[in-house]
Amino acid sequence: MKIQRIRWLSEAASEAEVDITDGHLVCRAFSQPFNGRVGDPISVPLHLFGVRDAMRSDISEVGFARLSEEGLSYKVVATMVDPIAQLLRVGGIHLVADEGLPGGLKSGDLVELECARIDPW
Repeated sequence: MKIQRIRWLSEAASEAEVDITDGHLVCRAFSQPFNGRVGDPISVPLHLFGVRDAMRSDISEVGFARLSEEGLSYKVVATMVDPIAQLLRVGGIHLVADEGLPGGLKSGDLVELECARIDPW
């Protein structure tokens, strides 16, 4: 994962919207404080905040879909990597949900969810 694009919301407050890519897929994340540069690698999972409507999915293609043109909310279809740590993967983009995932998921299951935003920290 690496930073593809930065859109400063406030340089004075170090707030930015950051596009993160694995080379194929892209998601936009909110970061504050932000001090990265385009091309910088991201080695830790991105955090999913405000997870809702999470369920095992029958959708076979993983990916990100913005829920609106404005804002940072997404519908995400991801592969479960580690159900205990709530680690997910969309292509080469790694995610962690602090809460909101249903029990009974196993590694390899596809999970569909909505989140209020994604943060890289």
